[in-house]
Amino acid sequence: MKSIRVISAKTEQRPYYHDFIKNDFMGHCPTMASLDYDPFPDKKLDEVVRTEIICQQLVLNAKLEGEVDDLRPGIALNFEGRSFAIAKATIQINTEGGDSKSEIEAITFLTPCEPIKVLAQLREHYSKR
Repeated sequence: MKSIRVISAKTEQRPYYHDFIKNDFMGHCPTMASLDYDPFPDKKLDEVVRTEIICQQLVLNAKLEGEVDDLRPGIALNFEGRSFAIAKATIQINTEGGDSKSEIEAITFLTPCEPIKVLAQLREHYSKR
């Protein structure tokens, strides 16, 4: 990677949320419990009916300096032994030949991100009502 220096950085652990729509519960899936009733009668098939924490993420907020012009969402950035995916980047390019600066937000997952597993558990829960 190009010459980049970290000016400041902090990490924060956060839950990662996923929205489930009614169709996730009502649609046919042979490997999951089937519901014989509509647990969300007032919702349309494409409306969100549950928001669940599906894993934990580590969020890096950093100010960087140097050759930062290639830092953009989706690019991997190694920091303290972890690989983070850049989610947001604001770059201030120095047009006079000096170092440019960037503020980034990047994430890495600390636990497996398994929305299908969580959905299967939710469908099982609703099928027993």
